[in-house]
This record gives sequence, C-alpha cells and structure tokens, in this order.
Amino acid sequence: MKKLFENIEKIKESDLKLTFNKKINLKERYFFNHLLDKAKQEKKLTLEINNTFFLESLKEINIDRFLKLFFEKKIILKNSKDEILGIFNLISCFLINENKYIFFISETIYDYLTDNNNLILKYKLEILLRFENINIENLFFYILISLKTNPELILTKKEIKSILKLEKEYSRFFDLETKFIFPTLVLIKELCKLEINYLKIKGTKAINSKISYLKFSLPSENLLEENKQILSLLKKYDLKEETKLFTLQLVIKKSFNYVLENVYYFIDHSKNNFDDFLIQCLKFDFANTYFKNLLNSKLKDTKIITNYTDNFNSIKDFEKKLKELILKNSSNEIKEIILLHTTLKEIVTDNYNKMAKNKNNNFLYDHNELLLQLENIYINKNFYYEDTSSIFLGEFNSFKESYIYILQKENFVDSYLSNNKKN
Repeated sequence: MKKLFENIEKIKESDLKLTFNKKINLKERYFFNHLLDKAKQEKKLTLEINNTFFLESLKEINIDRFLKLFFEKKIILKNSKDEILGIFNLISCFLINENKYIFFISETIYDYLTDNNNLILKYKLEILLRFENINIENLFFYILISLKTNPELILTKKEIKSILKLEKEYSRFFDLETKFIFPTLVLIKELCKLEINYLKIKGTKAINSKISYLKFSLPSENLLEENKQILSLLKKYDLKEETKLFTLQLVIKKSFNYVLENVYYFIDHSKNNFDDFLIQCLKFDFANTYFKNLLNSKLKDTKIITNYTDNFNSIKDFEKKLKELILKNSSNEIKEIILLHTTLKEIVTDNYNKMAKNKNNNFLYDHNELLLQLENIYINKNFYYEDTSSIFLGEFNSFKESYIYILQKENFVDSYLSNNKKN
C-alpha cells in the first residue's frame, strides 16, 4: 500500500465518488472485507465459507436474513456532478450446500482492487470498504498528506476538532481519541502499512495537567525509498533521532540529491562529533561550499600558482597527484620530505603501515607537520599545509570531483616568478 501514501493528494482531490446504495453495518463490512482478503490471498473469486464463521466470528444466528440484506448492498460510482457512472455488486451470487456457503466475488471489484492501472479508483474503493465516516476520512487524509511533506505533525485539540469538523461536539479528549483518533491510526496501518507514532504532550509537568498537543510522526522504517537510502548510508554512525529527523526534513525542504551529496561528504570527511558535523554539512551545503570557502579565505593574501580538479578512483591516486604537484611547486626542503614519505610508503610498505598505526611511534611523523598532514589524507580526506611562502590545499571526494590548489603568499610571489623565469 505504499502507492496509496505516495498518491494520497491525487486520491483525495479526485472527482470520483464511491458510496453504498444502502447503509452498511459493521458486521457486513467485516464480512465483505474478510471475503476480499481471502480472495486476494487465494487468488480466486469462488470461496467457501462454513456456517461456523457466521456463528462464531460474526455472532450471527439468522444467517439467511443476514445474507439476504447483505446481497442488497451495492457500490455506486458518481462524478463531481453527482451523476451515476456505474453500479457494482459486492458479490455476484452465492449458493448454499449443506453447512457451506459458496460465494462468487464480484469480478469488477476484485479487478479494481488487484490491478494498479487505475490507482485512484482502486484506493477510493479500498477506503470505502474499510470505513465510511466523513469525520475519520478527513483526519485520515490530513495526517497522511501532512506526513508526506513533513516527518512529524503537531496538532492542538482545537485543530483536531476542526479537521474532524466537530468544533461544537466532544468536549472530552477521551471521546475524541477513542472514537476518531485511534480508528484513524488503525486504518492508516491497515491501508498504508504505516505504523504512525502517536504522542500526547501535556501543557505542564504537573500530574493533572491537560493534553495540549498531539504529535504524529513517521518512524524511519516507514519512509519512502529515498529516505531509506539516506538512513542506510548513515546507519553505522549511531546518530541521534533528532539528527535523523533533521536530515529527512531536508529531503523535502531542499531535495533528495542535495541531502545525498552532503551525506556522502559527511561520510568522506567525518572524524568524530558525528551529529554536529552532519548537521553542519546539511545546513551549509559543505559538499559544495566547504573547500570553496576555505580557498577564498586564503586567496586574500595569496595567488594561485597551480590548481587541479578531477575525479579520482581512489585516495591513493589523489595522494599521488597531490605529491606530483607539490614536487613541481615547492622548496627543496618540502621536496625532500615528500620524497622521504613516498620512499617509506613504497619501499617498506608493510613496516611503514605498522609503524603509522602504532601510536607509540610518534617520532615517525608527529614532529613534522607536513608528514602528519599527508597521513591525515587517509583519515579526513583533506590536506592543508602552510609554510612561510606557500599554502597547499586539497580535498578528496569519493562521490564527485576532488580539488588540489597551491597558493603562493604575496611576499614571495615576485621572487618566485623571477626565479622561474631564470630557470
């Protein structure tokens, strides 16, 4: 029933109207839904029902009279002008064979309920068969439409009564809850397979404080496929529920692609404080602004010597290109450190990796900032190193283009350019 939730606005606004020709009681509604559920489960239109079902499940002693009245019930299809477009029988006929009743389900109704070609008529029929109460129907549509655009809905008692169109009735909250709110939530669960979270919020912390607000929300597992994809990516980070809710709200307010891109950025660049960092990524669009803002802040007193933008297959490819550009645009001291780092990694790879992972071997690179930043590439996918003459910037992204910039500080630009000309 996910499609019901996805198409809820179209269904509500449709001009098609379905009604019964005669009032249908609870027993009749339960009986017909039982027949339909059984027909859909067994995928056949002819069903046998033992008379014990009527006696035990329906508590109906006069079976013949019940079936005679039930057989008179039909569904009328009308348009917005109240013109009749069609009339459907609930069952085409039934036969009695000793203690068994054989029912032939209406093929038209069965087809509409099992075929997805006409979703509006399908779900209009589904809703009619489950309930026929305009008050509950109003709340049903209001909750679903609201939760489709926002992960939570908060209403006052006055607002609930207004939605139900019962402004002057049911002064007790208990009556509203038992007669309208609970049945609505049950119907949402049956028709949409959505388990709505329902919370009553009191005005104060006092024991006798009255209910001030009602909160309806969608739990994570009931969200649409795009939202499930987002939550799946974030699963291992043990985020707070408030952070997840904020993330999913932005899928609606911004877009799925906006959130997805920034979630990937979070995954690439997060180290700790996961909740705070994810919220910052989403709030400020770090996927497209973080490196750009950092670069712009450094360009005030520098000039770009070289830059490189590309999609890299791996962090190793990024590191290789970064080193290549640094070697071409740096002092001899920095070149020596780069060559040392490369030699250590390529010639004694196994031992180097063991030493790098061992926190007791701080002498390996902790006393040299450049070596430390080269190692940090594999931790937070960023590179930043600054000395007296240059600034080296890099950002690796697994999901989009990566950036490398080398800046020369203004005091050294002229001498650097003149040296290059001589060379």
